[in-house]
Amino acid sequence: MPKREYWNNCIAYLHKKEYNYVTYIATKSQNIINLEGKSMSNETINEMKLKVMVVDDQASVCREVTEFLKKDYEVSAFKSGADALEYLHKNVVDLIILDYYMPEMTGFETLMEIRLRKSTAHIPVIFLTTELNDRMETEMVTRGAEDYLRKPIDGEVLIACVEKHLAANKQ
Repeated sequence: MPKREYWNNCIAYLHKKEYNYVTYIATKSQNIINLEGKSMSNETINEMKLKVMVVDDQASVCREVTEFLKKDYEVSAFKSGADALEYLHKNVVDLIILDYYMPEMTGFETLMEIRLRKSTAHIPVIFLTTELNDRMETEMVTRGAEDYLRKPIDGEVLIACVEKHLAANKQ
């Protein structure tokens, strides 16, 4: 997987190629510049996108979040915390968007598992919830969530929140 470094609104990727490093720059609009002058496949471009995981038991919410983010991010959606945790055993993501209320394993229980694992403890988590009270808000923030958003989802607010926490996590 390419190493990621961020420069303003551009993302520079280092790709090891026979002991030589080649730099690729991708802007948010996915205009790709290969400094060797070679074109890049869509598969290579998708490998370079930051990875966002969406976990919600409602398929419509997963589709909606994916639709908002798919232009700039590689999005993986899961219907349960257990499925998401299984995926995280073998895969890396840069940010997790997690529903608070889910059957079987709640978003809070899923967050606790994410924070207990050394390989995932650093991943920023944004909760989605239909309702919010003081207890929930305190619980989310004190137990390790970076932020929370209310449903129904506002696309612009979602994108701004994702960008904010991905930028903060790189520092």
